Amino acid sequence: MPRNPKDPPTNPYEDPEPGKIGASEGFLQGGAMILGLVQQASKLTGLPYLSDAAGIALKLVQVAQAVKDNKEGFKELADDSAQLVAVFYRSYQGARNQAEWLNSDGIRTAAKDLERCLFSIKKLGEKMKARGLLRRVLCYVIDANTIKKYRQQLSSATTQFQVAAQLDMRDVLVQIEKNQDELLDEVRHLVTPSGAETSISRAIENENRARQRIQIEDVEFSGIALGSGSVVVENGRAPGGSGSGLSTPQRQKNNQRSATPSPSPEKRGGVPIRPDISVRGVQSSGISFGDGDVSVRNR
Repeated sequence: MPRNPKDPPTNPYEDPEPGKIGASEGFLQGGAMILGLVQQASKLTGLPYLSDAAGIALKLVQVAQAVKDNKEGFKELADDSAQLVAVFYRSYQGARNQAEWLNSDGIRTAAKDLERCLFSIKKLGEKMKARGLLRRVLCYVIDANTIKKYRQQLSSATTQFQVAAQLDMRDVLVQIEKNQDELLDEVRHLVTPSGAETSISRAIENENRARQRIQIEDVEFSGIALGSGSVVVENGRAPGGSGSGLSTPQRQKNNQRSATPSPSPEKRGGVPIRPDISVRGVQSSGISFGDGDVSVRNR
């Protein structure tokens, strides 16, 4: 069994010191990576108590979304449970001798006590989720006190584990949050530190190219144009015209045509159009006053 540290680690469930984060806040900031660690822990066959506790912690996160009353309190309880399991597993990952870590009496005892505590919390959550309105009202205060009791038990389990593993849980949570921030920053920039294009950016570029083959089908349009222009549907938009004169209403169908480059937006005075989009099966009707007409065409 590892030697106990001289000074017991701080408890992450107590109010954090200035400049430090509490357990629930840490979970909100590093939640995705914490849940990933919990999922990995649920598959750890070398320490059944920890894998069972991880499976229960994942269910608690789901139950927390379904309870009606004391929702915030139970959610914090589920968050704390997931955090502790994640730190357990991160400690295993960082152990110099993982086999020795798994066989440590202190670690196994802490994992067993954690699994027992989370199982009791899960039973409470299932009861809270199944209650009707009247029962929820009657049990509101009782549930709140029970949640507080289980948070105290988690606090004791945390201290027990920190002593056995000789680590400070708060430091581990900060490192998990830092790792997630670095991962998000990498994805946000979509490039490697050397500036090379990543597979993610290549996938986005391929999707953009695929969008260039968009076709517009079975579009109906009607309009009135006054002036020397015409009412048209060009690549899915209808610019206006102006002029004088009279022509009869027309109804046309336009077969699919190959797209051709369009004049610049500055010359057309409108929104930039997409020469790569073709219009097919478009019906248009309208009245034009002037020497223009009503038409539908690809430009």
